Amino acid sequence: MTRDGFTLIELLVTIAVLAILVTVAIPAFNQIEQRRTIGAAEDMLNHVQLARTEAIKQGRNIFLVSEGNGGEWCHGISSQGPCSCSETGSCSLVLAGNEEPSEIRTSNEAFRNIAMESDGVNDGVIEFDSVRGTLLGGQARSITFTSSPNNFQMRLEVNPIGRPRLCGVDRPLGAYRQC
Repeated sequence: MTRDGFTLIELLVTIAVLAILVTVAIPAFNQIEQRRTIGAAEDMLNHVQLARTEAIKQGRNIFLVSEGNGGEWCHGISSQGPCSCSETGSCSLVLAGNEEPSEIRTSNEAFRNIAMESDGVNDGVIEFDSVRGTLLGGQARSITFTSSPNNFQMRLEVNPIGRPRLCGVDRPLGAYRQC
């Protein structure tokens, strides 16, 4: 006599194995979302550090532009005044030691489900002084990156003397402390 189907024990073992797999997998998905949020904030940190050091190296003011709030955003660097990072080729910079300009910009397309919110000061333009790399205008700036659906948040803060730092808004994220 042949039986079709599963016994009750086989079904219970299968459900138990699936429950264990789901329990292990959910934290991994949260960690991926955290890494995307940290990655977007670290990319902006790299842009701030590059703009500041190039201003000092080249002896001229360098502009870091952040456009958009929410899910559609971009940021770029230019030595020719504020640029539009939403236009390809608009944000370019001749790096010290090079002859050809390099386009330096990042958009939300590189960081899926990450929103950016700028403090709105000076239309999202941060200008670094050519002598010491300080912020022109002397006002501290901040940009916050938020993931969805779990709302992990990282904030980039640039103080008036041009020093940037990253921190987790509601909790520490990765190696970064809470703000």
